[in-house]
Amino acid sequence: MKNCLLILRTFIANKQIGLKYILIFFGIIFYSIAHGQTKTDAELYATWKDKSNSDGDRIKAYFDRLNVWEIFENGAKLDNKWFVASDKAIELALKLDKKEYLPLFYLASAFNYAMIQTDFARGCIEINKVIESAKVANASKFPVFIAYTISSSACQADIKEEDIINEFNKIKNGIGESCIKISNILDEINKEISYHSTKYFSSYRTLDLTEQITKLIHHNKIMNERILLINLV
Repeated sequence: MKNCLLILRTFIANKQIGLKYILIFFGIIFYSIAHGQTKTDAELYATWKDKSNSDGDRIKAYFDRLNVWEIFENGAKLDNKWFVASDKAIELALKLDKKEYLPLFYLASAFNYAMIQTDFARGCIEINKVIESAKVANASKFPVFIAYTISSSACQADIKEEDIINEFNKIKNGIGESCIKISNILDEINKEISYHSTKYFSSYRTLDLTEQITKLIHHNKIMNERILLINLV
């Protein structure tokens, strides 16, 4: 969230939001971060493992859990249960024709074979599948960039430098897109606050900004991941 503090500070200065609304704003965000994320892994894994759920819900939970750059960062700690389940996730994605999930799932599979099973040759095969599957569809922002860098170094593949730069630029451009989305949400919040202040007994009414705050947290999370990835290059 720190990467958008400047935007928020400018927003507050220009719109002159009351202190109590700022406290509400930060209170909702920090409560969501402190109490929401602790359940994320367990909840998503429960959805993934429960075969009474639809296959679509299961692989969506799998995708949501792994679609975070830090999980694949060197030294990151994540229960191996997610990576060893990659073969099943790939099977379901193919069955449901969810091609956009495959690049991320193949990256998890490459991690499984190379880092857990120490089968580096198979890991390189899976890395190549990340690149090939992304040519068809890709719902995640970082698997191809990671696959290019691993493929060119660990797998000794002939990857063009311009391809790596292009993937890097996609991530870099995404930061600007995220900031625009965050700025638009803050404007939306201001309109809600302004309208709320016109109501009778507004100081005694509760202003519901849950939807906007949820979107704000989502886009800030995406932007932070992209910034982290660029900083590691």
